[in-house]
Amino acid sequence: MKIFFVLIFILSSVFFLNACASDDEIADELIDYHNNEWIPIHVMKERDASYAMKELMNVLNEFGEDYEEEAIALDESDIIPLADKVIDRYESIQIKSRKVKKPNKMQI
Repeated sequence: MKIFFVLIFILSSVFFLNACASDDEIADELIDYHNNEWIPIHVMKERDASYAMKELMNVLNEFGEDYEEEAIALDESDIIPLADKVIDRYESIQIKSRKVKKPNKMQI
């Protein structure tokens, strides 16, 4: 009976120590994801999207005969490829923990 309690104590201790260690690994992975993946993608997205959105707003404010076609062409040539590029970069990130995958999927 005494061996049974010692065994349960040892197993619970190992489980508890393993849980604490994995939190540090998850935190490190989250910090690495934010600094090395999310920030560069966000900077690229803001830089390229701001230019495309300015062009789109200029086209929409002109109200010419074919402004709708110009807006669609601009959308197809600049905005949609940018969105595809951003999604591809987010999908190509290799993530180990489920807690870091969740914010990455939210970005997609």
